Amino acid sequence: MPQPDTLPEIPESGAPDATAALYKAIRQGMQVPIVALFYRNLAGIDGALEWMWDVVSPLPDDGRLQATAAHIAQTGTLQPLAPLAADPPAIHVIDAYNRANPLNFTCAAILAHLLSGEMLPSRSRPLPGGAQLCDAPSALPEMVATRDIAPRLQAGIAQLETSDTAGDGIIPSLYRHLANWPDFLEGAVTALVPRFADGSIQTVAREIAAVGREETAALIGGLDVAPLPTALVVHRDAVSTSVGKFSRRIPEMIVVGRLLAAATQKEK
Repeated sequence: MPQPDTLPEIPESGAPDATAALYKAIRQGMQVPIVALFYRNLAGIDGALEWMWDVVSPLPDDGRLQATAAHIAQTGTLQPLAPLAADPPAIHVIDAYNRANPLNFTCAAILAHLLSGEMLPSRSRPLPGGAQLCDAPSALPEMVATRDIAPRLQAGIAQLETSDTAGDGIIPSLYRHLANWPDFLEGAVTALVPRFADGSIQTVAREIAAVGREETAALIGGLDVAPLPTALVVHRDAVSTSVGKFSRRIPEMIVVGRLLAAATQKEK
């Protein structure tokens, strides 16, 4: 079947040395085994990934980024899916994304604030407590190329979007990783399609996005964060477009990850 227009990216394999070094720093700083599509897309915009990491890299050191991301990720109430049988490696993939996506969204929301030029609080407030991000496995299998996913399954994945994300060109990496277990992915897609269709995933995703905007403003309020570099101003629209798309798509993937984790919990 024809391939949809997808966002450009610089994949981890074969990335130029400078980009590969940033990817390594992101994996280590966030304690994740993967570099998210958000960062792989920013890497294709001259200077954008460097700016992103300059802004957020100090935050994981004292736990500020992780605490905020964990609090954001637990927002909203979900009606669970029916149980899904999954091999342990597939569950590990879900765990990895359930750690990474809240962090990724928090980073995107921080950049959105800085790009908007809006006034931020004059000082940060105490960090939210209680919630914690799950641990991630040390490594994941290679993602399956989109062209190698069965057409019927591609068609199902294409339905996993809302009116907020339709046509954004993003094929979430979680689905490409889970395509290593096509039977499980097919069952997950079948279970998720009605939740996208009835608006319940969109509702919780919008709640996550709203809380995220508030919490990230408080997180960076009063901090000395790097403004958009002069050399990057020429690419401001491209950066804003990327940040906007992922600020809408990642909350949906946080919801998907929570649903899949709960549905496979008995398989652990």
